[in-house]
Amino acid sequence: MNDSTLFIDIGNTQIKWLQGDEYNFSLVEDFDSSKLPIADEVWVSDVTGSAFLNHLSNVNFAKVQPRYKQLINGYENFFALGVDRWLSMMAGTHRYPNQNILMIDAGSAITFDLIKADGQHQGGLIMPGLKTLRRSFAQFATDNSTLDSVDLAKNTEDAWQSGTAKMYTDTIMARVDALSKKHKDLQVILTGGDGQKILDATDISGDYQPYLVLEGLSYYAQSMR
Repeated sequence: MNDSTLFIDIGNTQIKWLQGDEYNFSLVEDFDSSKLPIADEVWVSDVTGSAFLNHLSNVNFAKVQPRYKQLINGYENFFALGVDRWLSMMAGTHRYPNQNILMIDAGSAITFDLIKADGQHQGGLIMPGLKTLRRSFAQFATDNSTLDSVDLAKNTEDAWQSGTAKMYTDTIMARVDALSKKHKDLQVILTGGDGQKILDATDISGDYQPYLVLEGLSYYAQSMR
């Protein structure tokens, strides 16, 4: 990887970047683009359509492709797949070639994508992320992002906290369990801001990679040169 190349992942909650071997991130509301390192070439994954980088030149925005090497996009309209999901799948198939893979990106939304060992993307699911779920009922809305819970709560705050935590983790575990039974030796890979919390709060066996989109972006850049 060339130190003169900068990779940027613009998400709904965080912005992450990579130059050389140095990873960095910022919350969107705290991001200052003037603090980005100088680079001869910039590659970007952006799911927001933001104007954060309008002042930069030499910027290349990643686009979803119908296929990348063995990986085949399974969407009916391939370009409708989120670019972050596509790049994560690119990175996942590099890490676990010729293996059944379940990608789980746990951020503002939580997405599931299944890739068979032959590289065929089977499609996916999109669900509300934890913060979105917690804010879905105005009367109980909270910014609490922990997955702590009790079986039965004795006050409304704990009831909402525990109920949404169980709804979130139980749904994820149910999907992982169902897909693991259908697809042999399924490798689960988690990314996104809540990925590690899910592993800590459940018995899911998986690999957490917080910078998976950036990793995929570097492969994308290599393929476009």
